[in-house]
Amino acid sequence: MPYQATVGRMTSVEFFASIPPGLFVFLVSYTCLVSASGKEPPPSLWGHLMALSNALKESPPLILFVIFGAYLIGSVIRSMPVQWAESVTAFGRKHSRFPYSLELVDLLQRLDAQSGATDLEAKGLPKFTELTAGVFNYWKDFLCIKAPEGFVYYQTFEARSRFYTGMFWAGVAGVAGFIVMLGLWGKGGISLVPATQLLVLSVILVVAFGLQLWRVREQEARVLLMLFVVARKESVATVSG
Repeated sequence: MPYQATVGRMTSVEFFASIPPGLFVFLVSYTCLVSASGKEPPPSLWGHLMALSNALKESPPLILFVIFGAYLIGSVIRSMPVQWAESVTAFGRKHSRFPYSLELVDLLQRLDAQSGATDLEAKGLPKFTELTAGVFNYWKDFLCIKAPEGFVYYQTFEARSRFYTGMFWAGVAGVAGFIVMLGLWGKGGISLVPATQLLVLSVILVVAFGLQLWRVREQEARVLLMLFVVARKESVATVSG
């Protein structure tokens, strides 16, 4: 059934949007705790990973703890508004913010002008001057009820947006972990090598995912608009028929 397919897809979306950033933040937390424990810490970030791997091999039930902890952390990150990350990564870009009403209005106008090529009638296009979050959420609800397969397809783009957002915040958490480890290094007793490696990896995540976040979000908005237009056209045609 379409409903069952939608629910199953949403479960996988939730998983992939939460686990990867959650695992990275868990690793950051684990590295900081080991460094602060007073024992001789591993000399590199890879050493921390191997130590954790060996601990999991010796006590397999800990794997469930790690996965559950990563999921909880990832769920907290996922609950944070994506707009927060988008604002941080704006870097002076001059365009409307999500859901990018100006860009979507322009897209609608071009669709209206090319209605012959796209086989769309004017009544199949939404009319608005400024898109709000409420309207955007209505489009998602409309798809979920009227076109479950389209909603499932849209969810893959939403999951990617959430994934990019989560990995960006995971990178920020890694930078915070570096600051913690830098403070521990100042007190003596730990090597600066794993802290530096963590910083490099975290900066890569921040730059790689942060700089592309707005592109991924804009694509998500455009896909939802197109799916809504098609689903609404089909719904109007069904009612008229």
